[in-house]
Amino acid sequence: AKAKTEDGKFCMAKSCDADGHCEERSCAMLDAAADSKPAPGLKIDHFADVRRWLKEEQRWKEWQNMEVRWVQGHNPDLIVIENGNEKERIDLTQYSYSQIPDMLRQKGFRMQGEF
Repeated sequence: AKAKTEDGKFCMAKSCDADGHCEERSCAMLDAAADSKPAPGLKIDHFADVRRWLKEEQRWKEWQNMEVRWVQGHNPDLIVIENGNEKERIDLTQYSYSQIPDMLRQKGFRMQGEF
């Protein structure tokens, strides 16, 4: 069943994970003019520290075995893959700019050139 918004419009969206598993979800249509503030937690541009670390400075390139896949509209998550399977999913919005490298070290990541 499609979700019906207050103004009578129906809205459905396809949500897919990194492995390509998709599902249809109901959604809400927002009046951008009426609500000029972005909805919290929807994408990287709403998280200044994470955006700076990932997009602006691309600090992730300094780390071994790290790859970034941009999924528009999704929260920035670090997905740890081991033997081809997802081992852990970490919400990067919970970390400040300076906490990201500490968290990566705790998870066993190494910087380029480290052995």
